[in-house]
Order: sequence, then C-alpha cells, then structure tokens
Amino acid sequence: MKQEMQVPRVLGRGPNALVLPADMSRLWMAHRCVSDAKKRYGLSNGAISTLRALISFLREGGEMIVYAANATICKRADNQSERNLRRHLAQLVEAGLIVRRDSPNGKRYVIQHPDGPVEAFGLDLSPLMRRSKELGQAAAEVNRESALVKFMRKRLSSLLYRAEQAGHVDLVDEYRPARRRRLSSEALSSICDKLQDVLDTELARSEFVRPDASEGIPAAIDGHYVRHKINTEYKEKDPDAVSNVTSQTLTEAELLQKIQDRCPEALSFAVRRPSSLWEIEEHALTLAAWCGISSELLNAAIAKAGRFKVSVAVLGLFGRRSSIRNLPAYFNSLFIGKRASGFQPFTLLT
Repeated sequence: MKQEMQVPRVLGRGPNALVLPADMSRLWMAHRCVSDAKKRYGLSNGAISTLRALISFLREGGEMIVYAANATICKRADNQSERNLRRHLAQLVEAGLIVRRDSPNGKRYVIQHPDGPVEAFGLDLSPLMRRSKELGQAAAEVNRESALVKFMRKRLSSLLYRAEQAGHVDLVDEYRPARRRRLSSEALSSICDKLQDVLDTELARSEFVRPDASEGIPAAIDGHYVRHKINTEYKEKDPDAVSNVTSQTLTEAELLQKIQDRCPEALSFAVRRPSSLWEIEEHALTLAAWCGISSELLNAAIAKAGRFKVSVAVLGLFGRRSSIRNLPAYFNSLFIGKRASGFQPFTLLT
C-alpha cells in the first residue's frame, strides 16, 4: 500500500501554501475588492498593479507561492522599477495580503523531499484568498459610501438651487464649495439637513402668505382662489377633449391626490412627500433642471402658460423621459413651438 504523503507546515507558520490550492476566480475577485477598498488598506495604485502581477504567476489548483524574480515581476507590473516594486511589496505585506518568506540566500525556491515539497521560499498569496470574504465586505462598504456621497451631492445641488430661488444668497455662497470638496456622506448629509431646515422654516412661513397673496387675495380664501384659477384655465376647452383628471369639480386636495397617484416616480425623488400644490410646483421645477430644461426656457413657458401648468407638464414628461429622445426640445415644442396651440398638460397624466 502506498504510504500517504505527510506535508508539514511551511516554516512552521500558518497553513501550507503548497497544500492550499489556488482558486483563480476567487483570487481575481479578491483583487477587484482590494482595488475598490485600496484607501482603507493604505495601498497605492502601484501596489494594486503589483498584486495583479503576482496573481498572474499562479495557476488554477496550483501553489499559492510566487517564485519569480523581482525583474520578472517588474515586467508584468507595468515595467515599474525594482525600487518601486520593493515599496509596493512592503505595502502589501503591511496590509496582510501577502507574506514574504525569505530564504537564507534571499532567493525564491522550494525544498523538495522524496515524498513531496516541504518548505517554500517566496511570496505567499494564501492570505489574500483566506481573507476574500472580508475584502468583499470592505469593498461593499466602500462602494455604498461612494453611492451615498453621489446621492448627497445631487441632493445638495437641489437644495442649493431651491435656497438660491428663495433668496438665501449668503447660505448658498457658504455651502456651494462643499460640492467640490471630498467630504464623507455623513458630512454632506449634515449640510443638507441644515439647508432643509432653513427651507422648511421658509415654507412654514409662506403657508399663510402664498405667492398669489401679493395680488391682494386674503389668505383666508386662498383655497377658493386656487379652485377658481383651475376652473378658469380650462373653461374654454372642449369638454370632450378634457381629461378626467381636470374635472371642474376638483378641489385643491383632490387635485393634489390625483397628481400623487399619477406621478409616483417623479414624486419619489422629493426629499419628502409633497403635501400641497405649492410643494408640487417647487419639486417639479427642480426636476425640470435635472431633465436639462434651461431656466430661460422654463421662465418663458411659465410666462406663457403659468407656473402650475408647467409644473404638471414637467411631472408628466419626467415619467415618459425614457421614450423621449430630446426632452428639453419636446418641452419647448409643447409650450413655445408648434404644439403649444391647444396643449393641455393634464393629458400627460393619463
């Protein structure tokens, strides 16, 4: 009976890298995770390139030890110098991704035994494969933070636009540079919360004095004025062509509910669910900027059709943006161009 081969541990430290077979798909996945989370582990781009070169020397199911000389590794690592290679290897060792197993003469080789290899001297990549799960979790956390930062930057841009429209110039000048700084998602969230508090306070004050109040309409009958305005806007339209959404019996609350029911995707981008037609208009004007509609075109449309009609049209077009090749141009044709005659925005909500 053939005697079973017994292979001791390499240099008496850790699992034998000659016994642990190389799983190349797992190693390359670990490399991608390390690349995503390189700042967390203190690695430079050169160290990532060096790690890629080291993995390329391994073979599926083979040893986890790299025996190649520094000159050979340098050629595969973007032709970097040996001085840079030594520095990058030191970074990988310090990060715990590889283990340097030095021989007495400084060369890399394996000591053979009649029953098989016993000791190996070289660059051991087995820690990289053993820590693949940990590296995957670190990369997921880094990618989530990156996505949060991207989201918070967009939210900050929206809030700065709203603050500028509300006349808070000093506040805008103070927080606008934050968009260009490398801030964490937590820091950006804190800035957004401060801007949101200011805008919420402004909104709470304006609930008693709506923009139409400047025309001498008392706040107590503001609701009647809104219903009257909606009725007169569509009074001259052919009843057969009027959408069911624009029924003349709709109150402001019913109209708000209709918009919320017909535009769930557009309203999902709001910081909070709009609770009034004024908030609907504010959110729609923000979406218009996101869709590429310039402020000049938007102001021209408002001057011709009114703020509320334009807001309804933006919400309707936002839900159809995937099927519209050039949304700003289409918006221009609806309010300024040849389609403007007889166009009713509420038809976009059906």
